[in-house]
Parts: sequence; structure tokens; C-alpha cells
Amino acid sequence: GKLIKWVLEDHADVLPEDAKAKLIDAEQRMSGMQRMLNNLLNYSRVSIKDSDAETFSLADVTHSLLREQDPEGRFTLHVNDVEVTLPLVPIQTVLRNLLANVVRHHDRDKGTIAVTCQTHADHYFFCVGDDGPGLSMEKRQQLQSSLDDPSVRKLGKKSGIGLSIVNQSLQTYGSRLTIVPNSGRGLQFTFDWPIKGIV
Repeated sequence: GKLIKWVLEDHADVLPEDAKAKLIDAEQRMSGMQRMLNNLLNYSRVSIKDSDAETFSLADVTHSLLREQDPEGRFTLHVNDVEVTLPLVPIQTVLRNLLANVVRHHDRDKGTIAVTCQTHADHYFFCVGDDGPGLSMEKRQQLQSSLDDPSVRKLGKKSGIGLSIVNQSLQTYGSRLTIVPNSGRGLQFTFDWPIKGIV
């Protein structure tokens, strides 16, 4: 990947257009394969429960995760500044993949993401919402079905395993991912998590 990038940067002015197009396509394919390998590795690990809870700022963690996914700063993040006590790595895995999903599928140059967390009895209730293109009712129902039953796969080749990683992580802690339409654009992904991460 880096070699192709260097060739394109150093010789863009002398490369024929068809050669540049093929190099760009090869770079994108290699990046896609690397993401797939990373996702498969992450998916193989998510059923391993990390029971060591930590107290941390949700805002600090979420802002840090978004910077990883959105280095260009396209997105404005609104997150309530609360402290939560949870296993850090699993909740980072969930939030990282949800944020990556928003960044990947957003259809505008700028976007807004809202992350909220409320305490209900012995659970935290999380919501990750965006102002992206959203999904039709049919596609939303298909996606929810594929999350609830992994044997249901109707979303085509563009469906990655990011949301499957999220759902598998949540199931390890006795929860599940639910998809809720926004009143306008975008979607909301909601889930709960036992306080202190103990099921």
C-alpha cells in the first residue's frame, strides 16, 4: 500500500492516466483487504469477556475514537460528559465500530454524530445517532434481522462485519444492538450495558 502511494506521489506527472487508475484501484483493494483482516481478527476476539471495569470519561474516549476514524475532522461530535464504569476495551470496540460505520456511510462533506449515555437502574443506556442518509424501512429491517440472526444475510457484498463485531461484543455482556430511525435524516443505534460490566 505504501509503495503504491509513494509511486503515485513521486511519479504522478509522468504516469499515464490508465496506469494511475489501476494503481489507485490496487491501493483501494489492498486497504479493503487489510480492513477485512483486522475485522476478522477483532471478530475472533470479541467473545472473550473482559471483566475488569474502569471508570472513565465517555466524552474523552469517544472524541479520541472519532479522531482515529475521522482524521480530516469532517464530523462534529456531541457527547454528554459523564463518567461510566465499564470494561474499557469492549466499549471502545463497540463505539469505534459504530463511529466507523457513520464515517464510512455518510453522504455529505460534513456530518454530525451524537453519543448519549443515561443510567437506568442497573444498566447504562447508550445511543449513537447521526445525520447521514439513513436506511429505508426494508433495509433497516433486513439489517436488524441479520444482527438478531447471523444466518440471515441479505444486505449484499458492501455489508462489512463492523456491526457484527458490535453485536457480538454486546451479546457477550447480555445486550444487543437495536436500530432506530431518526425523525429526519440518519439512524440511531441503541444498546444497554450492565453497570460495571457485570452480567
